[in-house]
Amino acid sequence: PNVVPAHSAGSFMIRATDDKSLDELCERVLNCFKAAALSTGASLDYRWGLKCSAMRNNLALAQLWTNNMQTLGRRVDEIIDIHASTDMGNVSHLVPSIHPWIAISSEPLGVHTPEFAAAASGDAANEALIDGVKALAMTAADILTQPDILSRIKEEFQRTSNRKES
Repeated sequence: PNVVPAHSAGSFMIRATDDKSLDELCERVLNCFKAAALSTGASLDYRWGLKCSAMRNNLALAQLWTNNMQTLGRRVDEIIDIHASTDMGNVSHLVPSIHPWIAISSEPLGVHTPEFAAAASGDAANEALIDGVKALAMTAADILTQPDILSRIKEEFQRTSNRKES
C-alpha cells in the first residue's frame, strides 16, 4: 500500500463518437499523464496504438440491405448511426460500407453479455446469420446488375467523405 514502485505501466483505450473528438480527447488524456508525471517527479514514456476511426454507414447501401432483409421476411429497425468500436470504421473511410446488426432473439439483448452469448449459439441466431448472408449476396447482386444503385452509393460516399467531421 505505501510502496512506490520503481516502474509501472498501463494500457488505456480512449473512445469518442467521431475522429475529431477522439483526437482532441487523446491530447487531453496525454496532458493528464504528463501532468501526473510532472507532479510526481516521474518520467513518462508512451506510444499510441492503432486508431479505430468512427464508422461511416453508407445510408444508400444500408437501405438496399434493409430492403433485402425485409424481402426475406426480417424486421429491420430504423437505420441509425451506431457508435461502436470496430476496425470496420477504418474500412468505411476508404470504401462505401455498412455495419448492420441482425436480431438473434425476439428479446432485446445487449452485446457482450452472457445472455447474448447464449442466444448466439441457438437456432434463431443461425437462421438470422443465414438470412444476413443472403441479404448481403442479394445486395451485391443488386449493385452489380443496377448501375444507378452503384452511382447513388458512390455519390453518398463522396458527399460524406468531403464533409468535415464535428
